Amino acid sequence: MFGRESISAILSLAGFKLERIQSVFGGQYLWIEAVPSDATPAIFSSRTKDLVSLTKIFKDRAEAELVATKEKVWRLAKKGKLTLWGAGAKGVMLANMVDPDACVFDCVVDVNPRKQGGYLPGTGHAIVSSRELLERGGATVVSTNSNYKDEIRQTLHEMGITVDVTAV
Repeated sequence: MFGRESISAILSLAGFKLERIQSVFGGQYLWIEAVPSDATPAIFSSRTKDLVSLTKIFKDRAEAELVATKEKVWRLAKKGKLTLWGAGAKGVMLANMVDPDACVFDCVVDVNPRKQGGYLPGTGHAIVSSRELLERGGATVVSTNSNYKDEIRQTLHEMGITVDVTAV
């Protein structure tokens, strides 16, 4: 994960000075404001000198997060049929990392009609419309973005579909 120090170093190398950084969209993104700088780039601060150590820490945390996500998805699958919501980049990555053999998620719902009838790259999960959930059934819809859980739940409720909606 990028933080103030790493963003500042990257911007410095690119000839910019960080003015402001803040977390937005439920903590999922960083909003950065920078201005051109005449200063000589600062390659590394004292805190980022041990790049190998920091890289290992990142790797270990990323692996632990992936294991936890896989465990959560498999626990949900034991309760009944799962549907993944969203065939965008996050959905594709989740499916490929958690369900590469397409045996956990029954299908992937995407609201974009141009994606419906297609398949996810890598895993081959069928991409369907939300209306098809009525026919396919299912116990849980999994979203890759917690900011959309309520919207998904409302959409399904309006269609008469009663399923659990969770985010990973």
